[in-house]
Amino acid sequence: MSQKQVAGWLKGITLSIAGMGLLFFGLVVPYLAWDMAVTYPDYAALRIPGILYGWGIAVFCYAILYQFWKVCVQIGRDNSFSGENARSFVVISRLAFVLAVVWFCRNSVPRGKAGAWTGISDFYDSAHFYQCGDRGACGGAVPSDLQVVRDEAGCGVDNIGRLRIVRK
Repeated sequence: MSQKQVAGWLKGITLSIAGMGLLFFGLVVPYLAWDMAVTYPDYAALRIPGILYGWGIAVFCYAILYQFWKVCVQIGRDNSFSGENARSFVVISRLAFVLAVVWFCRNSVPRGKAGAWTGISDFYDSAHFYQCGDRGACGGAVPSDLQVVRDEAGCGVDNIGRLRIVRK
């Protein structure tokens, strides 16, 4: 397989990932935000900040894809080990580092009524990651200002497996 063919395949994969990202960030993220606002009315005010947070992540993802596209162009020109590719990989690694810091900060902010950033974190964590039981799928307990609403049988899970959570 020639360098031009490899570059073509890599560009096709990159375009496929970009298309999946458009579907995810353009349709899934807004739908999940709407669903959480309907399911958990206490979090309705966090719908737009939650969407903006998701789209902020998308900007970094597409910046990484753009840098990778530049690498693919150089591979197609049979210039795989160029200084330009090295610079692109440095930019990719820095963008990935910033994303990791953003995700770490989002998960490290104390839960509660402290403010919007915490609220965005609560919006994602409480609404999406609390599955069956009082522990989250990622191991987090339900924040102290929330409670699980249980039905007559003692089950706190709605019909699609999420905890019914309300503010105390």
